[in-house]
Amino acid sequence: MRNLHENNRGKFPNDERERTGRTGERTGYMEKSVRTIDGHNFSGMSEEEKQDYEKKIRAKLQRGANLSVEELNYLRIHNPELYRSAMRVKTAKQQLKEQLRHCKSKQEANTLIAWTISRISDKDPDKTYLTAGLRKVAEEFKKSFRYARLPETNDQKKDKKARGKKKQDKNSSDMFGSLLQMLTPEPLLSESLQNFIGVN
Repeated sequence: MRNLHENNRGKFPNDERERTGRTGERTGYMEKSVRTIDGHNFSGMSEEEKQDYEKKIRAKLQRGANLSVEELNYLRIHNPELYRSAMRVKTAKQQLKEQLRHCKSKQEANTLIAWTISRISDKDPDKTYLTAGLRKVAEEFKKSFRYARLPETNDQKKDKKARGKKKQDKNSSDMFGSLLQMLTPEPLLSESLQNFIGVN
């Protein structure tokens, strides 16, 4: 068993020799994993670079755009308050998307969007980000094929169903009538010819 451990030494990241030098000092192995998130070295950024990066993130939030995993990780570590705001926006956007999937008409979807946005309090510190995010979801939904297929109102959907049923009934009665006509034997001779011959 000991030989197996000796042969595999250094092949696994949990191996103590991999992480420490001969004198017990930490090597760059752990330092790299601590400093980088998704390949981006945030600790190597100057204060000016960090401010620019946060400014870029805030601008995306104000436009209603989705943040990348890297940007969310940065906020989680360096600006927990803005991270909380970004996660609130992300959750609100996901909820609205899910609710819009169940709308039966354009009118219902537009009412839902207006109602959701109007529920955001003027005193909410994230109002700008939330409003922008929800409007972005609404804009994307209105460009979608799903929205284009919806009837204008729920009444139109009912009317369309009723018209479809009437058309189906008419088609089936026409088909039944033509089938009945095909099965009913027609006289071989016309009525006037039968009178002339005297077959009656």
